[in-house]
Amino acid sequence: YDNQTVDQINFRNETNLCLKPGQALYEEDFLLFIQSDFEPSPLEIVVNQNIKLNELIKRIKMKLRINPEDDYYLCTSTWCNDEGDKLNDFEQSLQTNNLKHGSRLQLVAGSIPPKNHVRLKLSRIIRKYTTPKAAIHTKPFYELEAIDGNFELPNTAQFHVLRERIATMLHDTKACERIRLYEIGEDGQPKSIIHEPTAVTLKQKKVSDLDSSAFEILPHAENLGKKDLLINLVYSKVDDNNQYFEHLLELHWPLKENIIAKYEYLYDHVQRKIISYIRNNLQYSPVISRQSSANNNSNDRNLKLTLARYFPDTAKWKIIDPPISTNPNQNKKGGSGKGSTTVQVNLRNQPISITDLCTIGVLEGEKLTIADFETAYDRDKQKQIELDQDKKRTQRSQNRADNDLNNNTSNNSDGTSKRGRSPQRALKIEVDDFYSVP
Repeated sequence: YDNQTVDQINFRNETNLCLKPGQALYEEDFLLFIQSDFEPSPLEIVVNQNIKLNELIKRIKMKLRINPEDDYYLCTSTWCNDEGDKLNDFEQSLQTNNLKHGSRLQLVAGSIPPKNHVRLKLSRIIRKYTTPKAAIHTKPFYELEAIDGNFELPNTAQFHVLRERIATMLHDTKACERIRLYEIGEDGQPKSIIHEPTAVTLKQKKVSDLDSSAFEILPHAENLGKKDLLINLVYSKVDDNNQYFEHLLELHWPLKENIIAKYEYLYDHVQRKIISYIRNNLQYSPVISRQSSANNNSNDRNLKLTLARYFPDTAKWKIIDPPISTNPNQNKKGGSGKGSTTVQVNLRNQPISITDLCTIGVLEGEKLTIADFETAYDRDKQKQIELDQDKKRTQRSQNRADNDLNNNTSNNSDGTSKRGRSPQRALKIEVDDFYSVP
C-alpha cells in the first residue's frame, strides 16, 4: 500500500517488482478486475473494501459510461473466464460478498434478486375451456393474462404473503381467501394447485427465481389441506346416444395425514356432492331411502353410482371398483365362512392414481362398464393416438432401413443381410491459449 514503508514489506534480496500506472492503493483498498462487453481488456478499479456492493456497481457503470437505469449485476470469474457465483448481497460490504484484493469479476447484463429473495412471474386465469366444447371431461385449456413486472419476495415468506400482495394489486383485500394459486408447467399451462394450509415457506416449497405461477379469483373462500385433493366430477350423459357428459363440478376431497384414500371414503363424498348438486341445480330429488329422508345426516342412500377415472393422455377410462372381500377359509374343506377380510386399495396409487385436477366420471347405476363412460370424443381420440403410434413405428422402420443402406450393408455367405457398423468420426477439441489471458 502507498502508506507502507520498505521495512514493513520485508523485501528479500533480488525481489522483482512491477511498476504499473494507476491509482495508488491505501490500506483497506481492493484492486478489482472487471471483465465486460464494453472493453476488450478488464477494467481495473480501486475501491474501499467496506463500500456496499450496490455502490461498486454504480462506480463501474460510471467508469464504463453505462446508463445508470440499465440492469447489470456482478459475478465471479472462473479460471477459464466463465461466469461463476452471482453476487447478490447488495446492501453488504465487499468483504461480506467474499471479495478480496485482486478478485476478477464479470459485469453481466440483466438483474438478479437480492440474497435470500426470489422473483415470481404471475399470470391471471381469465377463463378455461375444453376443445371440443362438449368434451367437458377432457383436460381444459387456460387463457392467461400476464401480470406486468415480477413479484419479489423473501424465500422465507409464506404463500399467504403472495396472496396478500395479489389482493393489494387488485385493490381488493377481501379477495385474499378466494385466491387459488397454480404451478405452471413447461407447456405454459397450470399443472397443479399450490396447497398452503400450514406455515410452508417459498424455500420449503423449493420455489426458484423467476418461477411462473397463475391465480384465479374464486366466488368462495378456499382452504386446501396439505393432503387434500381437488377433483373434477363429470356427471350424467346427454343426447340420444349418451355421447357427452352434461354437468361439470368440483369436489374438495379432504384427506388428513393418517387417512388412506379409500374407495368408501371417496364414494361417500362423491355421493353427497352429487345429491346436493341434483337438489340445488337440477330441481329434483334423487331416490333416497326413507331412513335418509328422516335423517339428512344418514349415509344410507339408495342412489347407486359407478365411478371411473379418466386418463386424458390415452383418452381411456378406468372403473374405480369397490374393495374386494376375501375369505381365508373359503378354499378349506369345512370352512365356516367367517373371518373374511376386505382388501383396501389406496386410490392415490396405481392403477387409479387420483391426483389434483384429475377427472372422475359419475353415472347412476351399478356394474357399469367402460363402454358406458366412453364418449364420441374418446373414441376419435383413441383412433388418432393409434394412427400417431403407427406413424412413429413406420418412421422408425424407415430410419433403420435408411441407416442400413447408408452403411453399405454387406451380404454374408449364406445370403443373409448384415447391418454394417456406423462410421467412426474424429473428435476435434479446441483448446484456448490460457497464457494470453491478462
